[in-house]
Amino acid sequence: MKSLTPAKVTLLMFGVFGVLIAAYIGKRLLAGKEEAPPVATRNIPMAISELEPGTLVTDEHLGLGPIAIKNLKPEMMTSNRVIVGRIVKERIPAATPISTGQLYPA
Repeated sequence: MKSLTPAKVTLLMFGVFGVLIAAYIGKRLLAGKEEAPPVATRNIPMAISELEPGTLVTDEHLGLGPIAIKNLKPEMMTSNRVIVGRIVKERIPAATPISTGQLYPA
C-alpha cells in the first residue's frame, strides 16, 4: 500500500479546490439571468384630458390608469364614485392621479 506523504496530501487538496472552483464557475456560466419581479400596480381613476378649475367632473372625464403601489399616496383618490360630481379646484393634467386637494369637497 502506498503511503501518503505531505506533498501528496497538499497536491490532493489543490486538486479538490480546483474541481470545486471549476464547478462553481461552470454553474455560474450555465445559470440563466435572474429576472426582476414585476412591479405591483393598481388601476386608479385619472383624468382623460386636462381638467381646468371650475369643471364639474363626470364619468366621461375619467379613465383608469396604472400606478405602482409603492407610489400610491394616501391623498390619491382610488374610486370613481368619490370623484364624480365634484368641482375641480386646481388644474389636473391628463393621465395623472387625482388627489383630494385638487377638488372641492362634495
